Amino acid sequence: MVTHSLDLPAPDGAEIAALRQQLFTHERATRHQLAQVLHDHIGQILTVARLRLDSIGDSLQAKGDKVQGPALHEVSAQLGQALTMIRGMLTDLRPVLLDERGLAAALASELGQHGLCNMPVRMTWDVDIEAATCRWPPQVEYAAFMLAREALVNALRHADATEVQVRLSGNAQQMNLTVHDNGSGLPASDEADVSFGLGVLGMRERSLSVGAHFAIHSQPGSGTTVSMRWQSEQA
Repeated sequence: MVTHSLDLPAPDGAEIAALRQQLFTHERATRHQLAQVLHDHIGQILTVARLRLDSIGDSLQAKGDKVQGPALHEVSAQLGQALTMIRGMLTDLRPVLLDERGLAAALASELGQHGLCNMPVRMTWDVDIEAATCRWPPQVEYAAFMLAREALVNALRHADATEVQVRLSGNAQQMNLTVHDNGSGLPASDEADVSFGLGVLGMRERSLSVGAHFAIHSQPGSGTTVSMRWQSEQA
């Protein structure tokens, strides 16, 4: 019997960084593709179907049908709920505001939406004058936005926070993002559920994919602070 063995060298830091960048570039492209399919195809089909059902239902009711007409309107209302869900998915998959107006505007909108859905939670948004209109490389803005979104979800869903503070500062050469909450803090490793652990891992990987520094500080009962610090190689 002949046994073959092959020792492959471990990838260096540059190779790992390149692989991470390829991974998240592919993820972003996939998200955009899914959003386009939902909007241009599935969303349009449901919209046309709803209009058709409403038209038929109105016609039947005008003829005195008190059973089929209302039933069709009920189905139409359910399609309307599906369309609302699709619009929410589109916002999650493709944050258009991020592409059009930048990170600060997208984060402000995200906090506003979370504030409306979680009324008892106090949301604080702090952004420097320069950072309010600054544009960073698209991959950096995308990584920062998704990190902030994940940190907000963790604070509200897992930590039962009542206060969340988001701060953005920097200029064209650097960017600092911090999300702090007053929740229960990080759970012990044996108590953390899978989704929470994957969320923290995802935030770290997003930061590393654009060459940013990621940090998370927490103590049980003392809240959690998540930060991402990026600096241009030209700085």
